[in-house]
Amino acid sequence: MLPGTLPVAAQQLSFKHLGIEEGMPSNNTNRACFDSTGLFWIGTNDGLINYDGSRIKQYLKETHPGLPVNDIGNLFCDSRNRIWICTDAGLALMDEQRRVKKIIISDTIKNKDINYCFEVAGVGIVAIAARQSYLLPENKSTWVPYTWFDETIRKGKAISEIKLFDKQSGMFIMGKSVMLVNFAAGKIVSDIPIENPVSISKLNSGELLAADADGFKLYRINIATNTISKKYTDIKDTEGHTILSNIISTNMAANGIVYISTQSEGLIGFDVNTGTCYRYQHLPLNRSSISFNSLRRVYCHPNGYMMITSVKGLNFTNVLTPMLQQLTTFIDDKGTITDGVSTAAEDASGRIWFRSFDNLLIWDRKKNSVKNISPPRVFTSISETNPALGRIFRDNKNNMWVAYGGKGLFQFDASGRLLHSFNDKKSSVSTISIRTFCQLQDKRLLAATDNGLLIINTETLTADTLTDHPLLKPLSKKRIVNLMVDNGDVWIAVSPNGAAYCYNFQTKKLRTITVADGLSSDRVYCFEKDLQKNIYIGTYDGLNILAPDGKITVINKTNGLRHPRVENILRDGMGRLWITNFNCLICYNPANKSFIYFDEQNGVNNSGFALGQSIIAKDGKLIFCNDGLLIADTALAVAQKKFIPQITINRLYDDGGYDLIKPSSTVNLKYNEAKVSLYYLTNTLITANRFFYRYKMDNLDNGWQQPTKNNEVTYNLKPGTYTFHIQASSTETDWQQTGSGFTIIVTPPWWQTWWFRLCAALFLASILYLVFRQRIKDIKAKAAIKQQMTELEGKALRAQMNPHFIFNSLNAIQELIVTKNFDEGYQYLSNFSKLLRMVLNSSEKKLIPLSIEIEIIKLQLSLESLRFKNSFTYSITVDPLIEADLTNVPPLLLQPYVENAIWHGLRHKAGEKKLWIRITEKEEKLDIEIEDNGVGLKKAEEIKKQKMGAQQFESKGSMLSQQRISLLNKEYPGAAAVAVIDMNNESTGASGTTIKISLPVNLK
Repeated sequence: MLPGTLPVAAQQLSFKHLGIEEGMPSNNTNRACFDSTGLFWIGTNDGLINYDGSRIKQYLKETHPGLPVNDIGNLFCDSRNRIWICTDAGLALMDEQRRVKKIIISDTIKNKDINYCFEVAGVGIVAIAARQSYLLPENKSTWVPYTWFDETIRKGKAISEIKLFDKQSGMFIMGKSVMLVNFAAGKIVSDIPIENPVSISKLNSGELLAADADGFKLYRINIATNTISKKYTDIKDTEGHTILSNIISTNMAANGIVYISTQSEGLIGFDVNTGTCYRYQHLPLNRSSISFNSLRRVYCHPNGYMMITSVKGLNFTNVLTPMLQQLTTFIDDKGTITDGVSTAAEDASGRIWFRSFDNLLIWDRKKNSVKNISPPRVFTSISETNPALGRIFRDNKNNMWVAYGGKGLFQFDASGRLLHSFNDKKSSVSTISIRTFCQLQDKRLLAATDNGLLIINTETLTADTLTDHPLLKPLSKKRIVNLMVDNGDVWIAVSPNGAAYCYNFQTKKLRTITVADGLSSDRVYCFEKDLQKNIYIGTYDGLNILAPDGKITVINKTNGLRHPRVENILRDGMGRLWITNFNCLICYNPANKSFIYFDEQNGVNNSGFALGQSIIAKDGKLIFCNDGLLIADTALAVAQKKFIPQITINRLYDDGGYDLIKPSSTVNLKYNEAKVSLYYLTNTLITANRFFYRYKMDNLDNGWQQPTKNNEVTYNLKPGTYTFHIQASSTETDWQQTGSGFTIIVTPPWWQTWWFRLCAALFLASILYLVFRQRIKDIKAKAAIKQQMTELEGKALRAQMNPHFIFNSLNAIQELIVTKNFDEGYQYLSNFSKLLRMVLNSSEKKLIPLSIEIEIIKLQLSLESLRFKNSFTYSITVDPLIEADLTNVPPLLLQPYVENAIWHGLRHKAGEKKLWIRITEKEEKLDIEIEDNGVGLKKAEEIKKQKMGAQQFESKGSMLSQQRISLLNKEYPGAAAVAVIDMNNESTGASGTTIKISLPVNLK
């Protein structure tokens, strides 16, 4: 068997390694387990190791004091995702937040060896020490001796292996017995004696598979009959070689295969249904092989992952992932190790011809042998050429043509004998860099070179560079990288600064397809045709589908590709297109436009693919060159059960702890815990670091955040409700999400709660209401008092004014009677009664029309004129623009001033006596002037003082009127005014008094 290869019939597995080179503290791995998310926990002599596909984290006694020692024994993950750690210095528990604490079971076994720990549903956690077993019952916090197990099962025997059969049962190896025990029912289900049992595995609900430590022996146990139903001895692998190594550990994986670690022969995959054994050994030149042939224990998870411990690091793979056969190195019949495969082709008998830097080799896949056919005299200095240039091609006579860049072209027959070489100086093709060939419909080969097209006649062995061809001459200086024959058409890929050309040598028609026609790039690499007659054109910037009607559809990173570059396209027997896309292989189904991706997870070499170097073998397998040979069994790859990646999210804590957040769950936080750091990743442990992530926090982020490979995000959340969503993609196009996101509820402090705000609002509203009510009450009270005071003051003034006026009038009547002027007294009395009625009627009112006030003044003047025997004249003029009936004035406001003008101004004047009353309106003001030509204020005051009883009968008229003006100004600030002007002038002899009263016109 070739280094780097497996038997063709073998199930392919590609292994990844964890060791010192990958960041592990040690290569020496011993016990391990998977947690509920499928992540690795590895026990070593140097502490506990966790691997999540992206990072390695180490737990030591020095950094996590709850860990008793750094030398870890068995590990177990319970239903709460807690890790139980067994050591020779006691038991430790890593809780859900990944904080380690030491478990004290009993003082009698404190700091003593704990060998095993496991969980039984409905019973509790069982811990097994060297001499005694203990139980932590469900929902209890105190350990108790598990006497039933020790007295019924162990009976003083040492246990060498424990595995769970289901949630309530366990499988044990004790001495020479293989047992199945139902803990919940409290009984032994099966007990089979075996000479040297070393490991046990569950096959199905009714069968176990036990392994013997002496050689490679297996026993199939029927649980119902408690018998060995079949023995497997003298077991051979698929190559017919007997497996002799002792068995170390067994475990059934998710694909139904039992994987067996051996002492010296690597890993064995045992198909219990067929009895077939697949051998997986360490191959020094194959990075995907197992790291060491001397292995320790095998651990399997339902999601398909399997890990195997050894002294040379941890090995892991996924058995549910379709694996492709990756061959990187070969040993030929001369013992020469060859790698760096750059081109390959299949001959008529199904053998694979491939070329490296210095060698041309033939791999017989049936015999699994490699023959080197490189004659030294032919390939002198060939190793200096670029291995990326050149191609191997089989012509229609089954001869093989091998091109070595610009170093020559060689023809071989099917046996590997050199027929002809074009590498001397006389050859026209000796210095031409040939990239590929195609067979025309006649005896000619068409070669693609760095300097255009070349036609080679396979009979005459002559070549034509087509430099004079009328249509193909423009291609003579172009770099041709690939060719495809489609019936009579030849498709020609030109790159760079090229296009896709289609030429028919019979019709002599040339068609050119460029970016102007819708092509995604002018750097064209390859062609293929599907069953619907669409032409697929691979370019530097995407895959182009050319329909028969000429329409071009582009597939790129936005709608299916992981990378822009398409180097090779092959169509399998089912019409599916297999596309090499930088460092991954894509299967595209034109029927439903679906994509299946194969990458490092599937064993694909991450170094990328050689341009235009792909073939379809006679058995239907596809072969690509990518620093080796990648062989894809398309039927198995597409039909095999797929591992579906899941996204896990952990909340990180400042002290280094973290806990798993379940999808669609709710996390409740206090307001002072609102700093949330989230660490997310896919459980694709082989290629987790190749995934892109995008996330959003509802009610905070505006849409999905920019895709990133960073696995951590931190939020400082305010009180409220948020939903966090995370999606992963290996292409930045096919985004997948686990669950509907999880909810974070940040509880606000009490002073920000709705009930506090409601109470505060109600309290504030109550205070405002009370203040408002008190304010309204105060305003009403003040207004009422003010109104009452105003009315009282008005009434008081009128009460003073009315008697004053009556007193003066009665004095006048008395005087007429005394002087026996009866007619005048009668007239006076008649007018007085009329005036008195008007005065009494007006005195109860706050305002009266100006017309009434004028009529009262006229009556008063007529009485005064009659009294003084018509000794003075008077006039009252009103501006005709004034509507006297609609203009209001305070009642009897003018009467005191008119009376004073007569009694104190005109009465003592000798000569002509006059009184003028003028009423005008100006700028919303009612201006009233009362003017007399009497003795004036000063003379009147002197006369008044000389009168007997002047102080006793002092007139209150002017003072009362002034007070009424003041009260009026309280209601209409600044609107009313009274001015008294003494007009005495000794130089001119003028005398008299003028009273100016100003009132607002809009009194109501």
